[in-house]
Amino acid sequence: MNDDLKISVVTPNYNGATRLARALNSVLVQDYSNLEYIVVDGASTDGSRGILENFRERLSHLIIEPDHGQYDAINKGFSRSSGEILCWLNSDDVYLPWTLRVVARIFRDFPEIEWISGIRSGLRDYAVQDVSNLTPFPRELLAGGAFHSGGLGCVMQECCFWRRRLFEKVGGLDTRWKLAADFDLWTRFARHADLVATTALLGGFHYTGENRSAQHAEVYAEEVRQIRSQLSEDKVRAGDSLIRRKSHAEKFFFKRPWSVRLIHSWFYQTNHFAPVLIFDAGADRYRKREQRYSIT
Repeated sequence: MNDDLKISVVTPNYNGATRLARALNSVLVQDYSNLEYIVVDGASTDGSRGILENFRERLSHLIIEPDHGQYDAINKGFSRSSGEILCWLNSDDVYLPWTLRVVARIFRDFPEIEWISGIRSGLRDYAVQDVSNLTPFPRELLAGGAFHSGGLGCVMQECCFWRRRLFEKVGGLDTRWKLAADFDLWTRFARHADLVATTALLGGFHYTGENRSAQHAEVYAEEVRQIRSQLSEDKVRAGDSLIRRKSHAEKFFFKRPWSVRLIHSWFYQTNHFAPVLIFDAGADRYRKREQRYSIT
């Protein structure tokens, strides 16, 4: 495979020294030559700078200066980037050794695709401890803000990759939001493009007990509420209907014996479809298909 698509990765960091080197290494060990790696540190005070200086020669750009938060740092990094494919990796998460090569292959083989998400893995004690199922993301539900931690589940940023033209079309990250700017970005992406889910394991989220999303869950939820209040009412209502169904299912069905769950399988199915990429090992290729969204 020719490494013909430049991929720009941005890592924001502020006082993340504990896991910073592991995140940096997960990008730099990629078997992919056309990589642009930009790290933006918000003038950390915990020893991050010493770690970053050790990596300086291997980075495309290293910016160490005060900023206005995580999303300001990410926008700053993307403003220095030149790749056709964009993504960001937080300093406590990781890519897998094959991530960028798989991403490049998908965007090369499917030029119509603007935005992809891979299978998410959860890390604890520096090891993969859980892996998500392949979940389609219906565009109308994304645009209505239904995918968040209090709704149908989150779109995991460390598994998302998109074309520069899509990012520029929506105007980048909105730094008014301190915790939910990624959620806001996904809703704006969905106005222009499908999120295509793939069977590839692409990123790992490290559960530390110190994750910003967990420490400031109430702030995140309030920002989500404010963002959703600005979206199309019809799309929000459609998502809310499924969120209520999911809540009822969790209450009445999910904890029951499997036989009872099968009887009620109709309850999980929805009328929403979204594209997915299924890898066909025999043909050594991804096959694109529409898959029904299920609230399970």
